[in-house]
Amino acid sequence: MANFTPMLSIVFAVYNEAESIEHVIKEFYEEIGKRIPTEILVAEDGSTDGTKEILKRLSKELPIRLNMSNERRGYLGGVKAGLCDVRTPYALFVDSDGQCAAKDFWKFWDNKDEYDLVLGWRVDRQDAFYRKVLSGGFQSIMKVLLGGVPYHDLSCPYMLIKRDVIHTTVSEVKHLKYSCWPEFIARVYKKGFKIMEVPINHRERFAGETQVYKPTKLLKIMASQLLGAFSLRFELGY
Repeated sequence: MANFTPMLSIVFAVYNEAESIEHVIKEFYEEIGKRIPTEILVAEDGSTDGTKEILKRLSKELPIRLNMSNERRGYLGGVKAGLCDVRTPYALFVDSDGQCAAKDFWKFWDNKDEYDLVLGWRVDRQDAFYRKVLSGGFQSIMKVLLGGVPYHDLSCPYMLIKRDVIHTTVSEVKHLKYSCWPEFIARVYKKGFKIMEVPINHRERFAGETQVYKPTKLLKIMASQLLGAFSLRFELGY
């Protein structure tokens, strides 16, 4: 491993995913890591369910670099911690719940030379009805507030990002802490980077339940996201 020089980082932000994280990491490594020099970069967010122990064990078997935290950073904090730690020319960010399929990676990779950011588009989204309604409504609001950012799925947590985009953009993301991707995409678009979308498969969670969009938190999340959306619009001058 001394001469191992990865060209791709697969970045996971992880919180309390003990039931699924080993399966998800191994799926992506088996599909990608055996064909491209790949590092798996995990931003762990103060898990309490045994996730930490699973990750430590896996890091002895696979090319995994762990960014661990004893305190909760939240989704946005975990995403930023992971992406800001990227050292490779490309980063593939994907959520750790198993809803995105590793085999779709090649749709992203085939466009890496022409585009700076390749976004996933969940054409047939397999989420609970309330999640789809909430996400669809918020994305419609974001497109209006941000001058019609021309992409279908602003909240899809599956994308291939060039390192230059990460280094010039990720540290600026601050307004949308529960679903940061619309802000990230809007900032990348505003800077003039080249972006495209590719359709991807979307599955039900491999195990467990969402750690962010729990029904008891929905009103708080909606209020925070709407306030953040207006703040972002003001900052970007739309």
